[in-house]
Amino acid sequence: MKDFKNFFVYTMMTVLQKSISFLFVPFVTTFLTPKEFGFVNHLTAISSAFVLFLLFALDEATSRLYFENRANKKELSQVISTNVCISAAISIVFILLVFLYVFFARPDTLLGFELKYFGIIFCISLSTPIYYIQLKVFRIKSQAFLFSLFSVLNILIQIGCFLVFVVWFKYGALGYLYSITIATITVSILSVISLFYGLSFSPSIVMAKKSISFCLKVFPHTVSSWGLYSLTIIVIGNFLNDASVGLFSVINYLSIVMAVITNAVLYSFQPWLYSKLESEEKDIALSVISFLSYFFAVVSSVVSCFSDYFIEFVFSSQYHESLYIAPVVVITNVVLFLGSLHTYILYYSKVCTSKVAYATIIGTLVNALLVFTLIKPFGLLGAAFSLLIAHLCISLIKQYYSLKYLKVKMTFDFKVYLLCIFNAFVVSGFVYYESPLILRIVFAFCEVFLFVIFFRVPIALFLDRFHLKSFLKC
Repeated sequence: MKDFKNFFVYTMMTVLQKSISFLFVPFVTTFLTPKEFGFVNHLTAISSAFVLFLLFALDEATSRLYFENRANKKELSQVISTNVCISAAISIVFILLVFLYVFFARPDTLLGFELKYFGIIFCISLSTPIYYIQLKVFRIKSQAFLFSLFSVLNILIQIGCFLVFVVWFKYGALGYLYSITIATITVSILSVISLFYGLSFSPSIVMAKKSISFCLKVFPHTVSSWGLYSLTIIVIGNFLNDASVGLFSVINYLSIVMAVITNAVLYSFQPWLYSKLESEEKDIALSVISFLSYFFAVVSSVVSCFSDYFIEFVFSSQYHESLYIAPVVVITNVVLFLGSLHTYILYYSKVCTSKVAYATIIGTLVNALLVFTLIKPFGLLGAAFSLLIAHLCISLIKQYYSLKYLKVKMTFDFKVYLLCIFNAFVVSGFVYYESPLILRIVFAFCEVFLFVIFFRVPIALFLDRFHLKSFLKC
C-alpha cells in the first residue's frame, strides 16, 4: 500500500498547494495590472534560464544515484555532499563572472533590465538549485508529505511577503519580486539543513565523476526544456508586450487544474516504475502507462470544454482577453504528462538517458520555429499552439525510444495524440465563437462515450485488476 499512500498524500497536498496557488494568483492580479504581472513573469522566465545552467541537471543525477545507493548510508552521504559541492562550485563561478562584468563594464542595465531587477534575478537563480535537489531527494525517497510541505511553505512565504510589500507598502511588481526572492532563499536554507540531516559531509571524487557523467547526458534536455515555455514568454514580451505576457501567464495557470492530479501521479510513479523495471516487470509498467495516457487525454478533453468559464470566474475582467487559448493550455499540460511517463523509463536506462535530450532539443527547435513564425499573425493563439505541437513531438519521440529500449512488441499508438489535437482545435473554436454551454456538455459526453466504444485497450486495462493493483500497492 505504500505507493497508494504516497499517491494519496501527493494528491491531497498537491490539491492544497495548487489551491493556494490558484487562489493566490487571482489575488495578485487584483493588485497588479496585466503589464506588471507580465513583467514579473518575464523576469522569472529569464531567471529560469540561469537556474538551468546553475543546476546543471544535478537534481536528476542526485535522484538517480540516490536510488542506486539507497541501502548504503555512507554512499548516500557521498551523493548529497558531492552534488552540493558541485552546485556550490558552479554558483561561485557564476558570481565571479557577473561581478567581473559589472566591475569592468559598469553597465546601466543587464539583459535590458535595471541592475536592481537583475539583482533579484541573481538571488533567485543562486538559491533555486539546492531547493530543486532537495525536492528530488524527497521524491525518490517516497517522502510525499515532506515534498509537499516544502512546496506549500514556499507559496505561503510568498503570500506573506506579498501582503507586506505589495498590499501594504504598494511596491507593485517590485514587491512581488521581493516576495519570490525571500521565499526562494528561505526554502533553500531549509533544504541544505534537510539534505544533510543524519548524513555526514563526505564529498567523493568517484561520486563526482559519476554525477557529472550523468549530468552531461541529461543537461541538454534540461537546457532545451527552457526553450519551450520560458522562451515563449520572452518572445511574447519582445514581439507583443508585457501585458500579453501577463494574459498568457494567467491563462497558463489554468493548467493547475490538470497538474493537481498529473503531478501527484508522476511523483508517486517514478519510484514505482524504477522498482518494476528493476524486477523486469516491463509489461505491467507499460500497461499502466497506456491506461494513464488515455485516461488523462479524455479528462483533459472534458476539462478544456469549460476552461474559459474558470478564467472568467476566478480572474478580473482585465484578464479575460484571449480566452480561446485556454483549452490549448489544458491539453498541452496533458501532452507534457504523456511524455513524462516515458521520460522516467529513459532516465532509468543509462544508455538511453541522452534520448530525452534529443527529444527535447527537437521539440525546442520546433517550438522556436513555430513561435517566431506564428506569434505575429496569430498572437497568443500562435504561441499556445506552438507549445502544443512542440510537446507532441517530444512525447512521440520519447515514447519511440522508451519502447525501443524495453524491446517489447507493443504497437506504437497515435490515437491518444490525435485525440488531443482534435480536441484542441474543436474546443478552441467553441470558446472563440462563444458556443452555448449545452453544446459543450454534449460534446464532452460524446467524447467520453466514443472513448469507451473505440478505445478498448485502456478499458480492458482498467478491468485488469492485476495491472492497476500493482501500481496501487507493492
